[in-house]
Amino acid sequence: MIHWWIATAAIAVIFGLLAHWPNHGVATTTASIENSHEAGSSWSTFDLEAWESRFRKEDRTPEESARETIALVRALSMMPTHALEHLIDATSPEHGEFSGKYARIAFLILKEKDPMRALTHPLADPLQQGSLGNHWSARREAFNQLARANRDEARRWLLKNHAQVGNDLTVMMASVTLDLARHAPHEMADWFTETQSYSVRTEWESMLEGPMHLLRDGDARWRFYEQLCAIGSSELAQQACEELLTATLHMEGFQAGAALVQKLPVGTPGREEAITAMLVEAGQSSPEMAFEWLLTQRSEHHIQRISPEIMLRWASRGDLDAAERQLATLEGSPLFDQVLPSFIRGAAVRDLDRALKWTTRISDPKTRDALEATARFKREQEGF
Repeated sequence: MIHWWIATAAIAVIFGLLAHWPNHGVATTTASIENSHEAGSSWSTFDLEAWESRFRKEDRTPEESARETIALVRALSMMPTHALEHLIDATSPEHGEFSGKYARIAFLILKEKDPMRALTHPLADPLQQGSLGNHWSARREAFNQLARANRDEARRWLLKNHAQVGNDLTVMMASVTLDLARHAPHEMADWFTETQSYSVRTEWESMLEGPMHLLRDGDARWRFYEQLCAIGSSELAQQACEELLTATLHMEGFQAGAALVQKLPVGTPGREEAITAMLVEAGQSSPEMAFEWLLTQRSEHHIQRISPEIMLRWASRGDLDAAERQLATLEGSPLFDQVLPSFIRGAAVRDLDRALKWTTRISDPKTRDALEATARFKREQEGF
């Protein structure tokens, strides 16, 4: 039995250790590899059959599998990039299952040594992977490594090849953006300008989420937001506004997010969507605060759209007494009729009698009976 699950786990650890390993002590296989390069001989000097026989031994223990995998990785890691490419290129289905496994390891090593060479290799194209598996994200891995090693080269490659990368585009653009956010935030606005011609809203969302959260300082996030708005794309400005507010909420809390909303002029692209997202998110953790803030805004759009959901969460998961007091202050207003059903459904899971008491405020018998039935059902299914 081949313990590939052990081999896979070993590979994950090995790549973090390669840089610390000495280039000796890998039995005779390593020596033959090195000698073959000096002699200019072909890839076949790498004794595939010998390695495969070692991996196919039926009586191997998981520990032996791990040791064999480590030895294989070390042997391949000592090969120069052109020899690794030769080994990968010579892989074909008739070589069997093992050749596909070792070719993947060889490609991972090639990616670490020369990410551009790996990125442009046919194996990095999902349409040409063949027996190596179409679901292996070789191209994305190679590009991510290139972005870490040489950000400018990665940008030039993507600008030239963006039309050919298909579904990998979002991940690749996000990889460059994250690297810029960490090491060159002053270049991010130029990067978004550069990608405007071929990026769409879905890519922008992925590109913005990470950097906004990496910029820990609120002023830095605001400057980045202003730079993005200056590019002149209303869609980008809208997405930037939403991500700016989301990052502020996560890192500084609801009050900081509410203050940021006040800073954004009415009509700012993305402002209304950002407020909605903020209230929905805050309604889960701080429903009382979110509801009270919502009432101060006097925004009919948000009150009608969000207040019932916040009241539901408040009554079912928050301070039920506070939610009931807030509901009582709304009696006689149109908002009361909007949020009352949500309060009843939310309160029912915690205090059915209290929830049923409020159904008496509903004048329409059919609506009242339906809500009473819903309250009893929710108590039975979800009550605690």
